[in-house]
Amino acid sequence: AQLDVTGSMGGQKIIDLKEAVRDMIDVVTPDEPGPQRVRLGLAPYAAGVNAGRFATAVNGGRTGAANRCTYERRDSELQDTDVAPVGMAALKVRSDLSSAQACPTAEVVEMLGDRSGDKTKLLNAVNTFTASGSTAGHLGTAWAAYLVSPNWNNVWGLSTPIAPYNDGKTLKFMILMTDGEHNTIGGR
Repeated sequence: AQLDVTGSMGGQKIIDLKEAVRDMIDVVTPDEPGPQRVRLGLAPYAAGVNAGRFATAVNGGRTGAANRCTYERRDSELQDTDVAPVGMAALKVRSDLSSAQACPTAEVVEMLGDRSGDKTKLLNAVNTFTASGSTAGHLGTAWAAYLVSPNWNNVWGLSTPIAPYNDGKTLKFMILMTDGEHNTIGGR
């Protein structure tokens, strides 16, 4: 799910967003699993996306808290792809951009829902949502695509990898929750 946690989502809107995401988690990851296996990932975004513990895997190996905030690809020709984030396909960080705004405190959450405790992890992540920054909606969209991309399996390190496209049995959906127009590129 691509989740807008920008400044315009302050007040009642962030409360409503959290409630809507919690409801979605309850619906798609029931306490008693059924025959269908469902997983859900979260991509909260503002001017950038906080890659959290996945930062070094997507930003070219740069460490430190300041390098968790990610933006567009290093090579703009690769911006609209889901290729693995290595080399020039890695994502930029704040130090790569002049005057870039900070990331949200909420971090990306990999696809969860098929293991014990996953629902609790997803619900706990929602509690970290706060509203600040401007709207780089294209980054939220990109991260939502990365969450369902088999090309990113090495990043996520999941025990059950992301299914390939067109495997004949897997459906992939991206859900957008936003109130605004996209107004930020390169952190500005």
